Amino acid sequence: MSWIINRDEWLKLYGLIKKRIPSLNYSMDQESTNILSDLLTRHSGRITHVELFDKLKSRRLGVVIGCGGNINRELALLTDIRDQLDSVIIAAGSTVRLLQDKGINPDIVVTDLDGDIDSLINASRRGAIVVIHAHGDNIEEVYKYTPLIQGSVIGSTQVEPRPFVYNFGGFTDGDRGLFILYHAGVTKAILVGFDFEKPHACPGKLLRNPELKKKKLEVAEVLINYLKSKGMVIKSIGEIHG
Repeated sequence: MSWIINRDEWLKLYGLIKKRIPSLNYSMDQESTNILSDLLTRHSGRITHVELFDKLKSRRLGVVIGCGGNINRELALLTDIRDQLDSVIIAAGSTVRLLQDKGINPDIVVTDLDGDIDSLINASRRGAIVVIHAHGDNIEEVYKYTPLIQGSVIGSTQVEPRPFVYNFGGFTDGDRGLFILYHAGVTKAILVGFDFEKPHACPGKLLRNPELKKKKLEVAEVLINYLKSKGMVIKSIGEIHG
């Protein structure tokens, strides 16, 4: 079992997140983690964090793509400069379908399985590594969809790790992608489609709780600043392109 992030530092961060989002339930997060571990132990496509990091260590730059309302404009900017970047593309959750519509298959998808599962399965078939995140609100989805992923798959958690389920740090799909890059040694990242001010639903999803989404965006910003304090260079594509 592996803590990738420092355990003590993460538990402090988890406590801060809990203050912002009191509905967070450590025991339910752990139950989902245990279930995902059991499923991955029997999954033919499971990989370890070492294998995941090996895929990343030769890349100079990470591009993490979110679902902000600015996504289409910023994807156009990415298309303009993509060939100039020696980058790994990480899709946060349901951005996969939008990327595929534009002819982009991400290298990695970080997901808690609440989006377009068909697009996720298709991305996996085409070579994307799927990082499935377990938390207290997605136990049913973990049970149902984990066995459907046919390619390389690895688990993540925000509580105690279990076999094949690692605590990289991170709370939302987007900032968790940054934590994975950081621990793999990729210390420069570009954010595409991140809007911390205005909650926005990914394609195929409804924005059911804007207030909770806003709190999650606030948490994501806190965690991104934490990574910056560790020396990671993180900029929006608007800053890079401009």
